Amino acid sequence: MARVQILTAIGGLGFSWQPGQVIDLPDEQAALWADGVRAKRVDDRTPPPPGGVQGDDTSKPQEPDDPFDPDSHSNREVLNYLVDVGEEEALRVLDKEAAGQDRAGIAKNREAVLTQARANDTAAAEAEEATTDDVIAELAADSSRGGGRGDAPETR
Repeated sequence: MARVQILTAIGGLGFSWQPGQVIDLPDEQAALWADGVRAKRVDDRTPPPPGGVQGDDTSKPQEPDDPFDPDSHSNREVLNYLVDVGEEEALRVLDKEAAGQDRAGIAKNREAVLTQARANDTAAAEAEEATTDDVIAELAADSSRGGGRGDAPETR
């Protein structure tokens, strides 16, 4: 088992990891995830933050100790990182890039990255607006379709 610290929010079937969370993964999976963009390896002797193991943390996500530094990543890694961030983080990374290496491959994509970042912020805000009542109503509607016993509609 290897210990990795999550750098960007990652979710999938049966797991959800937040930035700053430290998790234990089998060595093969850790090698895939710890690419410096999604996660990084940490010393196995370092204790994980409270509740930060295996995606079961329901507390407020922690910020990574070291924010993403574009100077230590390739153009592709920087652009891949920027796909999932909000406008504030995108501006921070793009400004740091412009003040540092100022690579043309990143600079020419500035407007597209900021448009995507704004869309990410909008989607996140819309997701937060979904209420528990909406979720409960949708679950009730789903279970009532077909009487809750099958795929066919109820025929009463």
